[in-house]
Amino acid sequence: MAKMLEPFGGGDYPEAVKSALAKAYSVMRPEVKTLIFLFTDAPPHTNDPYMADSNNPEWEREDLRKPNRFDGLGAAFIDWVSAAKTLRSGARQAQVFAVLEPGMARHCAAYYNYLCTMTRGACVYLHNSHLATISKTTVELLLAWMGVEKPSVAGAADETLLGDLSRYISISGIKSIPNEDDEKAYKFFSYPYSKTPFAKDNIVTIRLSDEVIKKYLPKKMVPAMDPAKRWGTDLEYKKVTIQHLMRIIEEDIRAIALNPVFGSLWRVVCSDRTYPGRDDLVNAFSKRLEQIANAEEKADMKAWLEESYDYSAEVLDIIESVPQKEHFPCVFLDPTLDFSKVDAGSTDDETQPMGKLTRADLLEIGRSCDPRVLRRLGRILTRLSYVRKAGDLPEHIANTTSEEVPKIPLALATQAHGRQFWRVLLHVIVPGTLLTSRAAALLSALTLRLGIAPLAQAAEREMLSFKNKWNDVEIPETWAVSCLSLLLSADETYHKNSERTKADPANSGEAKEPTSLLNRSDRALFE
Repeated sequence: MAKMLEPFGGGDYPEAVKSALAKAYSVMRPEVKTLIFLFTDAPPHTNDPYMADSNNPEWEREDLRKPNRFDGLGAAFIDWVSAAKTLRSGARQAQVFAVLEPGMARHCAAYYNYLCTMTRGACVYLHNSHLATISKTTVELLLAWMGVEKPSVAGAADETLLGDLSRYISISGIKSIPNEDDEKAYKFFSYPYSKTPFAKDNIVTIRLSDEVIKKYLPKKMVPAMDPAKRWGTDLEYKKVTIQHLMRIIEEDIRAIALNPVFGSLWRVVCSDRTYPGRDDLVNAFSKRLEQIANAEEKADMKAWLEESYDYSAEVLDIIESVPQKEHFPCVFLDPTLDFSKVDAGSTDDETQPMGKLTRADLLEIGRSCDPRVLRRLGRILTRLSYVRKAGDLPEHIANTTSEEVPKIPLALATQAHGRQFWRVLLHVIVPGTLLTSRAAALLSALTLRLGIAPLAQAAEREMLSFKNKWNDVEIPETWAVSCLSLLLSADETYHKNSERTKADPANSGEAKEPTSLLNRSDRALFE
């Protein structure tokens, strides 16, 4: 609908904002409070002597008085004070968020400070008029008002937005103003708009940031449920979400990257392979992404896609859910160890320094078991440090937090902790990396094939938990020769280890372990 709007006329500087608010009021529902986003670059019409040659102010007032206009409700909007009070406490109520163009005179903005303050909204001055700035700021304000917080990322800096929050220093007496041309109004806005205002001294602007929005922005009385969490509980919401995401992708795919909240929703949708519309949505996204002609915009979208798979907060919650007494044994990557000499001289991307690996590099095991991918992950697994008890931790590691040097407890490999160990293991390389269950099982299979003894038992548990899930024709990646070879190789290693264990007299009284990590019929089929 917004794309269908076309400007016409507009010769004078003030605009018919009062008429716009009257129109909004006429279509608002009385049973709910309406949220109004007002985008403008000019103040409302007033009786200004400098505009004596313009009939627009009087024409607007005459139009607002007509009983057949705006459902007969226009008269309440002839005066700016009356308009604000009507929206605040009339039969139909609204909160107004004003988004102001940067070229608009500062004293003119005071009209919108008044309107937003009276309706418990917010007034924002943009730093530029770029489409991306307008869209991103609007979405940030809307989601913040809804009470939907961005996914938190450990160590991430507070994001600064391209706008300023404009607020009154004092609102004393703001409710007692009788009309727009009363002297009491001068503290809050100038009348007429061209008059030297006293209000400027009562206004302060604050650079918009996540922290400022959280502290000052008014919120919805009942916060909305996080879209990503709602996806898993509301079937009707899934249908609406798929429809709107598809519409965004088809009309302007760049809009999906406006806020990390959309990233959280996107990854939840993508991981839900059971939902019928998921594949069409993912395919449409990939197609539209490749159609972006602007190289910078395409790079930005790919960067957003990468960031949308950042599960830092979730992974830290998983690690911290393990009781203190079960923190050991654990594994970690010692940041003080230097493997640069080992890696030097190679141009193969699978042997690039681990510090240069991206989350996309690590997630690739879920899509391919190509030897290149497995060699890259093999280097990682063989460089992890294993510690059996707290006293064995090197001092420089013991003094670090889980955010500085993630330490993954092997207790997470047990059923009591949801078998999360292999899913979160690569968080030690790129924070926020969280594998799918299938990719985690493949990583454990690789560990067995490499013969990493401290992790062997945890790897066997993971493979056994996935034993009945490999033979799935809906996942074509499994049927690649490289993937089947990895599974068969891991199973063969397990079989040999089991034979050695059984041959050891010390284990004669122990319960028998399964003889294979794969179903017998699956193994025969895979071979």
